[in-house]
Amino acid sequence: MPFQRIAIVNRGEPAMRFVNAVAELNRAGDDRLTTIALYTEPDRHAWFVREADESVCIGPATTFDERAGREAQTYLDHDRLERALVATGADAAWAGWGFVAEQAEFVDLCDKLGVVFIGPSGDAMRRVGDKIRSKRLAEAAGIPVIPWSGGPVADLDEASAAAEKMPEADYTFKPGSTPEARTYAQVIAHIVQSQYGQCSNLTGVPNAMAGKPLEQELKTKAEITKA
Repeated sequence: MPFQRIAIVNRGEPAMRFVNAVAELNRAGDDRLTTIALYTEPDRHAWFVREADESVCIGPATTFDERAGREAQTYLDHDRLERALVATGADAAWAGWGFVAEQAEFVDLCDKLGVVFIGPSGDAMRRVGDKIRSKRLAEAAGIPVIPWSGGPVADLDEASAAAEKMPEADYTFKPGSTPEARTYAQVIAHIVQSQYGQCSNLTGVPNAMAGKPLEQELKTKAEITKA
């Protein structure tokens, strides 16, 4: 194994699943891996903390993020995570899903510390984390993708125009979704109109992407992504 001491940068069920998986692997092989639970104060008696080989507290459940100007979950505090990784002597980090699992910046931090991130590289995350960019990469590689707008749409008019060009098909809407809509263009318009402003407030610089549903699928969506 290229590493022996794995910091678990997660909590609850994901952390417990990983602890169990490592225990099973240890029973089956000669090399022993050590699990290190990084936990916040409210979780000090949590099952994953007790079952891990070692544990270290990274602070309260939330801390004030000076850059964002608001409270944030401690599992997203890279400074605290860096100190914990160094203090525990971890040579690998597992983030599972959620929290920093999809943050390329956390992978960069691990690389800086010489800690193996168990997952994709930061570059891979940046490439596929942006859904518009990942669709373009798939198309460039000759991988079939469902019909979509071909790029970001700036406003409702562009979203509707892009949706108008998508192939029509028989379509059944879920009760209570958008009963007045009958075409993809109308569905896209409905979603963008209701969600675009909200997402703009959340991300600051939103990009919308319109896409056609797969056959038999009962959902059409306009995805709002951070530019």
